Amino acid sequence: MSPSEQFALWSVRLSMLCYAAALALRLLDRSNFTARWCWTVGLALLAAHTVAVFGVYHHWSHAEALAHTTRRTAEFTGWNWGGGLYFNYTFLALWVGDALWWWLRPASYLRRSLWIELLIQGYLAFIAVNATIVFATGAARWTSVAILVLLLFIAARITTRRSGSA
Repeated sequence: MSPSEQFALWSVRLSMLCYAAALALRLLDRSNFTARWCWTVGLALLAAHTVAVFGVYHHWSHAEALAHTTRRTAEFTGWNWGGGLYFNYTFLALWVGDALWWWLRPASYLRRSLWIELLIQGYLAFIAVNATIVFATGAARWTSVAILVLLLFIAARITTRRSGSA
């Protein structure tokens, strides 16, 4: 594997680790400054991964990326559809918007409604789970499953603790 391919692979792995760390820290304390930095570094790594993948694998061609996504989706699901690429674009754009909101208007960000939080985090989690568990293989999949279980455990403990103290 070439250094460029290694970079494309490791930038997304590290991005998802930052994503998971930020989520864990956010669950513990939404205003956590370290969580905001993990969120931002994860986003930067995802952006770097996106650029690397387009350059290394798709030769700067959206059409090639779409064809690749269509092939992978068909291999995995039997459904000859490339629309998942647009979900990935939306994932990146949503994460950018969310990070900008957190940095530029932190008080507003921390006061946003639970529905907005759930919609944003639900979409990001859905795409992250598909990328790291459903479409991944081997150690990457099982590491992602373990991280997901840990995040769900943290969320459950916090929910139980909050409902018990009410």
